[in-house]
Amino acid sequence: MKCEEIWWHNLDKCLNLLQKKYLYD
Repeated sequence: MKCEEIWWHNLDKCLNLLQKKYLYD
């Protein structure tokens, strides 16, 4: 994977975690 792809993948994961956090808080 290229750097950009890894970064986007991580960003996607972070956004998913944030979404869950807000949904369950």
